[in-house]
Amino acid sequence: MRLDQTTDSHLNLLLDGICRAIQLPASLYEDAEGKYEAVADWLARAGSPLARFDPAVFPQGSVRIGTTVRPRGRDEYDVDLVLLLNTVIDDAMHLYGLVRDRLLAHRTYAGILEEKKRCLRLNYAGQFHLDVLPARPAFWPGSTRLYVPDKQLRGWLVSDPKGYASWFLGIAEGERDRTLAKTEPLPELKSAEEKSLLQRTVQLLKRRRDVYFDGDEDSPASVVLTTLAARHYRNQPTLLATLVDTLELVWAEIQRTQDILAVPNPTLPQEDFADAWDVNSYARFVRFVRDFRAELVRLGSSQNMENVADQLAEMFGEQPTNAAYREYGKRLQARAGAGRLYVGLAGVSTAGGRKAVRPPPFTPYGS
Repeated sequence: MRLDQTTDSHLNLLLDGICRAIQLPASLYEDAEGKYEAVADWLARAGSPLARFDPAVFPQGSVRIGTTVRPRGRDEYDVDLVLLLNTVIDDAMHLYGLVRDRLLAHRTYAGILEEKKRCLRLNYAGQFHLDVLPARPAFWPGSTRLYVPDKQLRGWLVSDPKGYASWFLGIAEGERDRTLAKTEPLPELKSAEEKSLLQRTVQLLKRRRDVYFDGDEDSPASVVLTTLAARHYRNQPTLLATLVDTLELVWAEIQRTQDILAVPNPTLPQEDFADAWDVNSYARFVRFVRDFRAELVRLGSSQNMENVADQLAEMFGEQPTNAAYREYGKRLQARAGAGRLYVGLAGVSTAGGRKAVRPPPFTPYGS
């Protein structure tokens, strides 16, 4: 998709505004941080049956790499915690059971605990869920790989959450993930402006996914979207260019693939993040990429702000679109008041000459 400079500029402002609107609120993050620290303390404190295993606790997933998005409606976001126990216990289900029993020994956690395939989930209703992943070292020299229990297999699987975070942040921010000893705090909450283009692109992909699939079980996993975006990141100069480039390159990869696309873990190639896809769920993912590309083409060719507003609301939801347009309207009003040049999606206004024309008052979408 090719955009002229004016269209690119205005869509970037709107997409930036949407990104700001889908960040986690500080109050919600602080609440999750407090609960994370409380769970970590309960699991690892002196007197815990797990204390003899010299436990270490650290975050993984979207919270660690800065790609979490604000939940939609009643949706909840997830905070992932790894509990690394320094042991060589052979029985995966025994280790899983030790962690489960410790959580059940807490009056509050016992009432919100849910056993999952590999983790133990604490459901904080209407807010978020905290997933506790038990693990033990894999003892690969110079590696951060771990063994994690799998209830379906009733055995161990190899995982590398720290290695993956280091790979992603190395691409997104140009620096490796910092690993700390023992219990690690959640990373500091960053604003959209402080995040890299890749991190914000992943957030837009996840938000479009959430709206498109609307909770359907065929929704592609966040780690799939994150890995594909990072794998195809080409240091584009703007958010829109990065998003367009990512979708074009993913689409090209889909076209080259005769079977179901594999998305291997870049730090553990034998692990395929897309192994849950079947013919039907993969077909829906393909349609999602195809439709998202087509939507961006329509955005780029639109010359009417009202049409753009409708399209963005359909893609990312009304709430973040309204917020982005409010910001956009304030920018235009400030520029119009200062008599500056304004080039809009619907036409051109000039300033400073005999033919200068002020743009009409801006009304935020949804008002």
